[in-house]
Amino acid sequence: SMCTKLYRRSFLNKYQVFCPPGVINGEDMLFNVQTYIQDPRICYLPMAGYFYRYNPSSAVHRYNPNCLENERRFYKALEDILDQKQLWDQYREDIAYQKVNGLLRVFSGDIFHRDNPKPEGEKKCDFFELIGKEGVCSQISVQQKNFGFAKRCVLIFAKNKWYYPLKTMYWMKNIVRRAGKEA
Repeated sequence: SMCTKLYRRSFLNKYQVFCPPGVINGEDMLFNVQTYIQDPRICYLPMAGYFYRYNPSSAVHRYNPNCLENERRFYKALEDILDQKQLWDQYREDIAYQKVNGLLRVFSGDIFHRDNPKPEGEKKCDFFELIGKEGVCSQISVQQKNFGFAKRCVLIFAKNKWYYPLKTMYWMKNIVRRAGKEA
């Protein structure tokens, strides 16, 4: 996150570091990648200067019908940044991880989001179209070991194209989350 870091304006201006336009989710990661590939001097301060608060109406938690398009824009911008420094191959494994993580964001932000107004058949088609893309299942197979138990379960269900068990998992997650708010 950018909000946990301080940057010298002269450094940002010198290397023209900015949030890529049109990228809604992941812009902070792109900003940091642009920064770190310039090999900056970094200092760590051992203090808790940032406290995270869960906000259910934030962009990360709201239903987003453009979630998949946002992911595409993010990866295009990331590819452009890494291509400029000829670093794409060096970070191929990290990018594969991020793509699988992006798949999870599309599940929670669009396809299985509780506020998704699409008819069931359309949600199911979106799911199978996304999972059916070339290389998605093989990326899941390689990357699932890098995730915690709950996300690994989601990825196993996705890889096996088990739509209804996944839908049930997200439905249960929403019930648990609502019950926690009411307690």
